[in-house]
Amino acid sequence: MRLRRIACLLLGMWLAGSILVGWTARENFASADDVIKSPPYAIQKNIPGLDANHSRMFLHYFISVEASESFHNWERIGALLLLVVGGLLLAEKQTRLLAAVPLALLFMVGFQHFFLTPEIVTVGQNLILSGGNAGERSQFTTLHRLYGVVSLVELLLGLVLAVWLVGLKSRRRGHRAADPESTPFYDRRYAR
Repeated sequence: MRLRRIACLLLGMWLAGSILVGWTARENFASADDVIKSPPYAIQKNIPGLDANHSRMFLHYFISVEASESFHNWERIGALLLLVVGGLLLAEKQTRLLAAVPLALLFMVGFQHFFLTPEIVTVGQNLILSGGNAGERSQFTTLHRLYGVVSLVELLLGLVLAVWLVGLKSRRRGHRAADPESTPFYDRRYAR
């Protein structure tokens, strides 16, 4: 039971971290666009001739570098968390079959880490620096959507696993409830 609680805690950390990293990257790009539309007066005054296109290129490239580092690091941490969750579930007889879910999630994170993220970063940064053609934009959009679909499937599987683990009742607890003498409020005086 204790191992299952630890697995739930680590799974919750993985779910929260996955949501946070994706949300942060999206917000950073949106914030850059807001700054470009309405740059602070001090920047306009001190950097004359700074146009919106060069500002957008610089900010988006900078954010893409930061986002790629964040995603690479989070995918490593997420893989470690999923590995530990799987190990904890394997350690308990009642949850051994459920250990297949973190294993499947681990493969999906690996697919993102080794294939999707590097491709998205390469195509995205080329798109930022060169302006890109329709083919590059289409490729970037396809890769980005695929990453999003894989992430959504991961989150749904993680949530289903978490709900399942929380809903599992331990065998010990079931035996205690069946035996009234094992309950803390049982009093033999009133049993007759």
